[in-house]
Parts: sequence; C-alpha cells; structure tokens
Amino acid sequence: GIAFFVKLLSSEDKESKEHASGALQSLASDSDQNKSMIAQLGGIPPLIALLTEGTTEMQVNAAGTLQSLAVDPAHQVAIVEADGVPALVSLLRRGTAMGQERAAGVLQNLLS
Repeated sequence: GIAFFVKLLSSEDKESKEHASGALQSLASDSDQNKSMIAQLGGIPPLIALLTEGTTEMQVNAAGTLQSLAVDPAHQVAIVEADGVPALVSLLRRGTAMGQERAAGVLQNLLS
C-alpha cells in the first residue's frame, strides 16, 4: 500500500520511483486518509527531493501529490519545514509546463 510506495520514493531504481510517485499522486487525490498516511509515513521529504532530482515525470507526480497534501494546514507546515518552497520555486522556474502548473498549485495551497 502507501507505505510501500513511500519507501520506493527513496529507491535507486528510476522506474520504481516513477511508478511510486504516480501511484501516490493518485492515492493522494482519492482521500484525506490517504493524504494523512503519506505524510505520517514520511512521504513529504522524498517527494520534495524528487522536485529537483527526479525525471520530469517524477517532478510532475511529486508536485501533484504535494498539491493534494498542501490543502491540510499540518501538511503545509511539513512541506515548508522540509524546505519544499525552494524546490517548488526551482520547479516553477525550470520545469515543464505541467511541472510549473503543479508547483504553482502547491505554492497557492501553501498560501491559503
């Protein structure tokens, strides 16, 4: 489940990271319970790492997951404390159009 995908975010295997980031994005958009589990299981720091270190697909997936998580005030704090803002700004400047859109969405949610 979610714990498995969170663990895969730190894998050395690029394909595993891509699948895990995509699965977590889908799970985060499904329910508040899934969002909480992703955060509780330590998913926020590796998602933030993917914003700058991942492939374009990983960046989009990670930003999409963070966008869903950032509607919760507790998750907003966790994203900021894990240095998410600089990584999001970097993606906003250098990412693909979809990556930029998702990064802007996370930042917008952090401000609301």
